[in-house]
Amino acid sequence: MKLEPVRLGIIGAGGAVRRLHLPVLRQTTEEFRIVGVAGRSRGNAEEVAREAGGAAIYPNHDALLADSRIEAVLVAVPIIENARIILDALRSGKHVLAEKPIAATAEQAREVVRAGAGCGDRILEIGENFRYRADILEAARIVREGRIGEVFAFQVHVQFDFDDEKRQVWTGRSWRRQPEHAGGFLLDSGVHSVCGVREILGEIVQVYAQTLDRHPTIGGPDTLLMQLTLAGGAIGHYFSTYTARDDHETVFDLVAFGSRGTLRLTEGKVIWNRERGTDQRVHEPEDYDRGYPGQWANFYGAIRRGEAVISTAHKALVDLLVIDAALRSAAGGRSELLQANEIREDRPPTAPGRP
Repeated sequence: MKLEPVRLGIIGAGGAVRRLHLPVLRQTTEEFRIVGVAGRSRGNAEEVAREAGGAAIYPNHDALLADSRIEAVLVAVPIIENARIILDALRSGKHVLAEKPIAATAEQAREVVRAGAGCGDRILEIGENFRYRADILEAARIVREGRIGEVFAFQVHVQFDFDDEKRQVWTGRSWRRQPEHAGGFLLDSGVHSVCGVREILGEIVQVYAQTLDRHPTIGGPDTLLMQLTLAGGAIGHYFSTYTARDDHETVFDLVAFGSRGTLRLTEGKVIWNRERGTDQRVHEPEDYDRGYPGQWANFYGAIRRGEAVISTAHKALVDLLVIDAALRSAAGGRSELLQANEIREDRPPTAPGRP
């Protein structure tokens, strides 16, 4: 039996909506029908509405959420506003797919997770495309099946130029250049890489970090160095810098060292070998799409077919908690432990130190 399209409202009309989400939604008209748009800029909202085929324009997100025709919403707003609007959407009875990070602070993120757990059959998914990337899924499968043996060490490298002209559609926004949320771009971009580590290698339980703030006009730190310990005992080195004046850029490179072999991931490609001297094996996903179609397919499947959400609010909370621990570590000059009761998804989140 053919299922009805989900009647979708869009809250936010910036680059993420136009460049990441609309191209997928235009290819999935049997699954989603865009009913309305609300944005801080009327002009941007009108542009998105035109590209969406003539959707209605609302003066604010409250007016959009009050429309009973709308079943679900995409929330793609500045980080400082994310938690508040997600909560408003859940309280209005809508299904929610929200851009990452889940919130600006750990306490806000915990509140969102608790609200999502208590909203009945409403779906809450966090739009973390790394959880749907075919290369990351393949790397996770290789590690999970023991093809490189027991992973004991790893390295992660992220390096690009915040000021590059091609990035200004993302980085030129005032809320990114002078962020109100702690951590600035280290949080904004860093949750992606933390997600990649956790999906491939498992949970992070301890963090020791240092940060640098060298950019003359961007608020907040722009370079992060972390030493990480995983639940399985592996240790790793994580380095990210967003002001690299270098032609060699990477959004997430990972090397995992196992007892039998080594795995390397760079975007769109996974390389591994079983033993020293054996032939390398290469996996390059066909029609590599960075995971955005997958997250929308999961959202539709969860709403219409009752499928499990892959990128849950709890997973997004833990991504944020790792960056939060890194910021606290850098400020205090000591390592930080993640609370075991918060890492486990089968328990509701509590503030650190509470039972």
